[in-house]
Amino acid sequence: MKKILSIIAIAAALTACSEKDSPEEVVDYGGSVTLSEKTVSAGPEGGNYSVKVTSDGDWRVSGFCDWVSLSAEQGKSGQDLTLTVAPNNSDEARVANFKVFAGSAVESLMVVSLPSFSLELLSNDAVSVSADANQVKVVLKTNVTELNCDFGGAAWIAKADEVEALGRRVLSFDVARSREFKAREGKITISGEGLSTSVDVAQAQRDTAFAVEGTSIIKGLEAMDITLTIKSNVDITYSLPSWLSKTSEEDTEMDQETGLKTKTLGLHADACGGSRAVDLQFKQGSTVRGSVYIKQQNPNPVFAEIKDSQLATKLQNDGWILYDPTTGKSEILEAGMNATSITVGTMSNSYSVNSIASIEGLEAFPALATLNVGFCMVDKVDVSKYPALISVTLLSLGYLTEINLGDKEIEKLSCKTTGYGYHRVESVTFKGSKVKEIDFSGSSSYIGYGYETALKTVDVTACPALEKLNTKRVSSSSYYSSQTSLETIYVTSAQAESVQVTKNDHTQVVVK
Repeated sequence: MKKILSIIAIAAALTACSEKDSPEEVVDYGGSVTLSEKTVSAGPEGGNYSVKVTSDGDWRVSGFCDWVSLSAEQGKSGQDLTLTVAPNNSDEARVANFKVFAGSAVESLMVVSLPSFSLELLSNDAVSVSADANQVKVVLKTNVTELNCDFGGAAWIAKADEVEALGRRVLSFDVARSREFKAREGKITISGEGLSTSVDVAQAQRDTAFAVEGTSIIKGLEAMDITLTIKSNVDITYSLPSWLSKTSEEDTEMDQETGLKTKTLGLHADACGGSRAVDLQFKQGSTVRGSVYIKQQNPNPVFAEIKDSQLATKLQNDGWILYDPTTGKSEILEAGMNATSITVGTMSNSYSVNSIASIEGLEAFPALATLNVGFCMVDKVDVSKYPALISVTLLSLGYLTEINLGDKEIEKLSCKTTGYGYHRVESVTFKGSKVKEIDFSGSSSYIGYGYETALKTVDVTACPALEKLNTKRVSSSSYYSSQTSLETIYVTSAQAESVQVTKNDHTQVVVK
């Protein structure tokens, strides 16, 4: 009934026939009239429908419609009024209104002719979606007012919305994210008024690869054997680090019930002198589908407190440290424990300056013997606590303010400026009890262009063993004559008598 009333409301506004000969003014002559049916509903095929009229006198009918014929226009109480409704071949409901009078009494009679229903699918009858959450839209051309949706038991499909747009009915369906390792299929069936249409929905599998034992294997520094059981529904590749060797590998066919196949992988690692780790990734092409973290853990780990995040990233990429974000500590791995040399920045001419600003923390590496720092923003170099350091070379460090060699057996320190470098700070201080020669010379295009205007003083008073000092800084091009603005070299009174100084003519040696 609710559906019929809805159709009546719509159709009345569109295609209603009007009654005729309705009096503009009704005079009360008394009387009464009742109808056995106030609404006649005819199907699209039409037909004959009878309404019994009961009145206290003769009755008459007012109204006209070209698709409804009346058996009589008047009659007596108790007689039937038969209405013949023509077939409705349109796709819209139509309504006719009549009035039955007896004296001054009146009763309305409505005739509804239901349309021929249609349900046409305008969008694709089959769709494919990824394993992620998706939405499927189904477009229909239909005059069925109430549509039913069935998903054939596919609980992962649900109706989301239904709207009318430009004479079309658009139904939206949510497809849930799949956690299945096999592809799945479902069917959306839309029906109403004896008509139906359907859309097949295919959702791709959730591609995966995972180690059954879990995502982490951590053992001591002794030799170890590992057996990994890897479940996957895709073909995978992996790359082993040099310290892990493969001892066996076996594959099984895909399990039809789970959609997964099994790879059993045997691995071996020899004993080592420090922690080492790998995030062993299982890839489908270039996409990582799963991983397992394997580590030989030093029971007495050594940590480095690396202040500069970019330096920490370099050391981790080189395999020297392993940063733990949960503790904020960087554990020195076997490669870092054995490392004898490091270059921070670049030791070749460069237009750009690397933004690494601190090398603090490198003193924790026990075997580090050679340190090279070039073309970066490091402002202090303190190697006094490096346990094994014997050589330091610095190149074009424009922000450098202090170099401290401590008691290191380093007799010669090179701290030149070349290429496109120039000094950007006012003073530089050198410290070192055993250093005998310091080369702070410069031959740079940018010095020639007059960029080095900030540099004013060099202080070597904390280098008691110093014998030679070169601070001459000039243009590297014959086209430019500009030189450094270095004004003063501070020395002790003893150094003033003994140190051989090479400098620019305008630079003064001053006893401090």
